[in-house]
Amino acid sequence: MKIKDLLERSGVQLLSGGCGEEEITALTYDSRKAQTGSLFFCLRGARSNGEDFAPAAYAQGCRCFVSEGTLDVPEDADVVRVSDARQALAQISAAFFGFPQRDVTIIGQGQDHRGGDGLLRHEPHGPGLRRHRLQRGCLRREARGNQQYHTGELRADAAVSGHAG
Repeated sequence: MKIKDLLERSGVQLLSGGCGEEEITALTYDSRKAQTGSLFFCLRGARSNGEDFAPAAYAQGCRCFVSEGTLDVPEDADVVRVSDARQALAQISAAFFGFPQRDVTIIGQGQDHRGGDGLLRHEPHGPGLRRHRLQRGCLRREARGNQQYHTGELRADAAVSGHAG
């Protein structure tokens, strides 16, 4: 997908920067994985600033960058300035992968042991179908904190195992 189409579809608000005709084939925020066709996100962190790694990404063939600041890259690079690079990463990733969140079906939310009953709500076919689909592996139910999950006869403490698969 061309960078200008990707930016248009994602709804990212640009502060400045060029949007060339570069074909984007990958998204990355790791300069070691940047290559020709990559869109490199310069993310600021607690220990390092992704803008410092833009020249390394450029040296590996990357010509498209998303950044909150100015970059030390040659003139032939497309640099898109945004107010929040992490938000831009989220929006552009959604557009790049075809907005997969639109295909996710959420059937409910469980509760912890502070008063909730843990039952999933708004189930069109009742809890029996949910339990059947959990047992067959069609659904995955995760638990966090001190919650518990179960699939069929299996019962496990979430603090130990983390999730059901």
